[in-house]
Amino acid sequence: MARKLYSSEIYLSPSFAIKRFLGLRQKYGDKAALTKSEFKPEREAWITAVFLLGLGKLAGREFWLRPNNEDSAPDVITVSFAESDEGVVAQMQNVEIFEYESHAETDLAGAIKNKLSGKAYPDDYILLCYVHSRAGETFSTKEIFEKVSRVDPKVSEVWVLSSILSPTSSEHVVFQAFPKYNVYKFDYLDELKASRQRELIHTKKGFVKQIEFVPMGKYIFKLP
Repeated sequence: MARKLYSSEIYLSPSFAIKRFLGLRQKYGDKAALTKSEFKPEREAWITAVFLLGLGKLAGREFWLRPNNEDSAPDVITVSFAESDEGVVAQMQNVEIFEYESHAETDLAGAIKNKLSGKAYPDDYILLCYVHSRAGETFSTKEIFEKVSRVDPKVSEVWVLSSILSPTSSEHVVFQAFPKYNVYKFDYLDELKASRQRELIHTKKGFVKQIEFVPMGKYIFKLP
């Protein structure tokens, strides 16, 4: 299974995860990479990576990620770092992903409500909705924020990632639908070109003396 390709100790930069998925699409073709269940961990890593590029701009810090090694929630685990009096704090957060696709029979706000219905996620969970294959559909980010807030989700945060109809397919918008409202439009390929982020790190939750970077030749993540 593809999940076994990932070490539970090594986190990938968004750039690394995005380039990895592009390699998967080149190897197997877009249709297989975007639809086959065996590549789901790779898709979820790509979705999270693009999201983290936007979130990083809003939050003013860098994020790394790793797909969950277990066949259980969450889908992806992220980490960022903050300075404190005791050293560097590794802050981890769990990301649960669902895709709002062309066959959905409700609007975006309704799809988020249905996903959250009857569920109580732990306090450190982010629900990330990826919108795709809905060409021509428009939605108001403010309206979705208001509708989702009325649901009072039992989750730390709700975010939506969507591509933008434009000549450049890499243009996306990310917005927070709960508990606060944030929105950021960006071209993820432009963000990759500008990034100087180290690609692989080794870390654990809590206080660390310093961020440990992993030499690129030490770990090999083969494509499935």
